[in-house]
Amino acid sequence: MKNKFYTFILLILCCGWWTARAQDSTTACNAQFSASVSGNTVALRAVDSAAWVQHLWIFGDTSQLGYGPYVTATHTYSHPGTYRVTHLVRDSAVGCFDSSSQLVTIGAPPPQCSITFMYSHDSTRPGQPYYFYAQPNLGGASADTVTWRVNDTIAGTGDTLVRVLPNGASNVCANLVTSSGCQSQFCQTIVVGDTTTTPPPPTCSVNVTYSHDSTQPNQPYIFFAQPSLAGATSDSVIWRVNDTIAGIGDTLVRVLHNGMNTVCANLVTNLGCQSQACVAILVGDTTPPPPPPPACSISVTVSHDSTRPNQPYTFNAFASIDSATSDSITWSVNGTAVGTGTSLTRSFSNGTYTVCAALVTNLGCTSTSCQTITATDSTATPPDTAGQPIRCFPNPAYSSTNVIITLKAPTMIYVRVYNSMGGEVEEKTVSGFRGANIINVPLGSLQQGIYYIQLQYGNELKRSRIQKL
Repeated sequence: MKNKFYTFILLILCCGWWTARAQDSTTACNAQFSASVSGNTVALRAVDSAAWVQHLWIFGDTSQLGYGPYVTATHTYSHPGTYRVTHLVRDSAVGCFDSSSQLVTIGAPPPQCSITFMYSHDSTRPGQPYYFYAQPNLGGASADTVTWRVNDTIAGTGDTLVRVLPNGASNVCANLVTSSGCQSQFCQTIVVGDTTTTPPPPTCSVNVTYSHDSTQPNQPYIFFAQPSLAGATSDSVIWRVNDTIAGIGDTLVRVLHNGMNTVCANLVTNLGCQSQACVAILVGDTTPPPPPPPACSISVTVSHDSTRPNQPYTFNAFASIDSATSDSITWSVNGTAVGTGTSLTRSFSNGTYTVCAALVTNLGCTSTSCQTITATDSTATPPDTAGQPIRCFPNPAYSSTNVIITLKAPTMIYVRVYNSMGGEVEEKTVSGFRGANIINVPLGSLQQGIYYIQLQYGNELKRSRIQKL
């Protein structure tokens, strides 16, 4: 009986010791882990590496690994993003368990800020200033400060700097600091020579000659343009008779009406040089009036995908030129010329527009056809374009901003400003020349807000976003 009593006491003591050990082991489990990201792959390592502990890894993209002796684990994600990785550990022998989680980000790091600048200078006249234009990349920040230094001396702040540089080498730097604390610097060394100027480049010119058989009535005049391109590689000659466009090219064949006729050849080269030559011809009335030019006609069709917002309109011209050998088609929208050729693709903000195609043949026949459309998409905004958007400076701006575009040949540039609802609030037309063109866009009459600047030249359509202060 006495031995049984001592056995019972010993059993109670052992059970109490085992229970206490199990409780201590539960709190000793540790599910903490480290994570290392390389590309789209994350490498995981558990802090608790005991051999008897089992691990469960949940990667946050519906996949998992475990339970098992997985002290380390790797996982490759199919696409960038932020994922929550959860780690669970357990030791069934002592009833120990624990869990831990942390976020891992897969993908490229956020973009950093940067800055560059360009400049322009009139080297044909002495003492002219240099114009510097900063082009900052804010890297996601909402605001920036640009400080200019010339030879390590502060010269100004803002997106532009106007400065007369002394003779010799000048080191010009733009220093960017964004609202997120990112900093960047860009410098250029400019060597200014003496104050003597180089002679201006030679100017182009054009001369007009003509022939005419006056022995027979109603014979056409044949005009010949003789251009001097002054180093240019190509040119465009436009003929006008009494201020009306009559043809394009180096020759013009035209029957002139009785009375005074002024025939002009207008030359534009690929270097932007322009010249004009005119001849005045008096046609007598001793012969019968010339017969009317051969009949010609033109019609216009329009197509538009109205099932999707912001889709452009496509206009196609169909010309009948009778016995003529060539023709010229000019497009206009609400009376403003917008392009040439047999087709026109264009986007419109809300409103009513009259689109016309004007036909002129080499025999002088003219014809016009128009289509009136009403754009009613209340959500329409100016269309986006492929590639990178054009920058404008300064931005934000108070009274005006500037846009720089580079042209391969002279052409007309049509500038339109839209509000955030897609309504057109400003427009202007600029004669562009080959090379870099700095276009000033007035904003003084507009209220504060976000606006979109659209530039159209040839078949190109560019867009920039501006904040009006």
